[in-house]
Amino acid sequence: MIEKIKEYLKKNVEQYEIYYEDSLTETCELNKGQIDVFTSGKIKGLGIRVYNNKRIGFSTTTDIQNFKKCCDEAISIAKLNEKDEHFVRFAKPGKYKEDNYYSKDVINLEAEDMKKYMEDAIKMINKNNLKLTSGRYYKSNDSIHILNSEGVDVVSTDTWNYAYFELLDEKTGVSHYGMEGSYDLLGYEKLKELITRLKAMNVRDTPKTEDMKLILHPEAIADLLDNFFVYNINAENVQNNRSLFINKLNKEIFSNKLTIIDEGTSRKRILLVDKGILKSYLYNSYTANKDNVKNTGHASRNYASIPGIGTTNILIEKGNKNFTEILKSVNKGIYVKRVLGLHTMNSLTGDFSVGISEGHIIKNGEIKHAVKDTMISGNVLELLKNIEEIEDKIHYGGDGYYVPNILFNKIKVIGK
Repeated sequence: MIEKIKEYLKKNVEQYEIYYEDSLTETCELNKGQIDVFTSGKIKGLGIRVYNNKRIGFSTTTDIQNFKKCCDEAISIAKLNEKDEHFVRFAKPGKYKEDNYYSKDVINLEAEDMKKYMEDAIKMINKNNLKLTSGRYYKSNDSIHILNSEGVDVVSTDTWNYAYFELLDEKTGVSHYGMEGSYDLLGYEKLKELITRLKAMNVRDTPKTEDMKLILHPEAIADLLDNFFVYNINAENVQNNRSLFINKLNKEIFSNKLTIIDEGTSRKRILLVDKGILKSYLYNSYTANKDNVKNTGHASRNYASIPGIGTTNILIEKGNKNFTEILKSVNKGIYVKRVLGLHTMNSLTGDFSVGISEGHIIKNGEIKHAVKDTMISGNVLELLKNIEEIEDKIHYGGDGYYVPNILFNKIKVIGK
């Protein structure tokens, strides 16, 4: 089918790009501690981009057999669009490292295997006198084929499975959620951690409003970077004057203790921040052509969208002290693992005021009671300039972020 689409486009356009996605998903849903329903779905999607007379058109369909209609719609849309003087060509072929994101074990998972996993998880939750309010087991097998008129012809296949749990401690009324995901078969490590963290929130109190030291957990760091840093180093936002980091390349923006790296589409290590100095924006081929710079390989899309810019794996380099040493250095502070509302932060100023959904008071180097009805307020840019220590160990913070715990010298804690 791909060859037929290719031959049809070659006859009708100057340049073309074909994005074909074949995805199989299976889900086991839980409700009120019981396995509720199994679902299975298969999607075959086609995205066509064309270039004619300096105009770009895009169309998408799930009716693959009727691909000519999709191609014709993309051609018609190109005729309606304005000329794009910044577009040069679709991506050229490159050397790509093969990623091992395919697991036969996940492919061979049957509904009974998923059911058994969730039944064992429910037993573990019940044993700890907690209630499972909702849950899900999800597995997928995705195949993506990208082909264009410049010679690119790449197929990527990967598997993924995750288990999601939302737990409730009925004695305290505190609920908590977590997800364990992997390209390989799952264990129960994240669920065990979730149970431990929920029990650690049994004793809660509201602190006084004051400035104190702050340790951010890897999950909170990941949330912070996702809502602030990635937005501001997106080359498209920079080019459209929607970034704090315009004209900031090779200038100091953060603490010299902070180095941030990303792995782009070509799986190269891209140095984004080197000891506090901004070294690169995130580019796809279009934005790179616009700035006449090298593409960093950060295109992101699916069959139903045109390419945007996204990250792969964000890493913060580890520091020199272990977590216990960092904790002991804090006489009075707050350890924040999760916040509510970072998406409401002003990305152009960095100002934020967010609720703490999981956090603990630190006194004399020890983690004490959890907090309730508490917020933290400040400015992300200032926060990331005032780093005291970075942990010497990297943790997975979720959504492709690999980061350590970080100690900051001051944050406004809003409580009583």
